[in-house]
Amino acid sequence: KRPSPTETIGYRVRCSKTHSGWAWDVKRLRFFGKNGKATFPLRPIESGNAGKGYEAAGAILEGKAGMWGGRSDCKGQFWIGGEFPIGTEISRYELEEVQDDPHNSVAGSTLLERRDTASPNSTDGASWVPHHTATVRAGTDKKSEGAGAKSSSSSSSSSSSPSYR
Repeated sequence: KRPSPTETIGYRVRCSKTHSGWAWDVKRLRFFGKNGKATFPLRPIESGNAGKGYEAAGAILEGKAGMWGGRSDCKGQFWIGGEFPIGTEISRYELEEVQDDPHNSVAGSTLLERRDTASPNSTDGASWVPHHTATVRAGTDKKSEGAGAKSSSSSSSSSSSPSYR
């Protein structure tokens, strides 16, 4: 059974501008709870995508491989996130963008938002409140902190293989 919006709390990472102006390519987005462990949403949410195979699920759900080929909503905003069980508190997130993208589809700055439970059915951003801001810099490991949350970008490309130690 799919939970209703009143049974969940939404968190999303939003940017209003990407370097390409028309796309935001996210390889991986992870949310972390107060205990420091990764927490995965019940279902992904997104502003839009490039089509089959580029849905938010590929970047955000546990056990899924892929990426989000993000497209803006009707207001020109890009966002990706998920619906979590009520009571979930996100303390930080990690964002990995596709850095070798020829379209330069990376974000300038990002904002972590949570859905105001007073208006759970909004999809246009009006019922979302800021939870944290961060700046994402392509090709760096720069981290920004604030309001108990973190964001980081990674210079990993979609074709590189991870190193294990």
